[in-house]
Amino acid sequence: AFEFPQTPEKHPILVAVPPCFGMQEYQKLEYLITFQLKAPSFAFVSQAVLALLSMGLKTGLVVSSGHLFTAVTPVFEGKPITEHQ
Repeated sequence: AFEFPQTPEKHPILVAVPPCFGMQEYQKLEYLITFQLKAPSFAFVSQAVLALLSMGLKTGLVVSSGHLFTAVTPVFEGKPITEHQ
């Protein structure tokens, strides 16, 4: 069985969310973090936003290319622009 080097109950958790993350994945992770890990707090943040912030930027176009898919995410003032807005 896997054991955490620290107790998760004492640490907030940041989840870097890929562009293809669906609502079911959010719900599953929320349940896991809240009820099984018992973390005091957590946040879901877009990988595109984190990539820009790591470069000191809040606005830009992020291209994520991996083995299975490529995603292009426009980000304005720290918020990813999605087709659902």
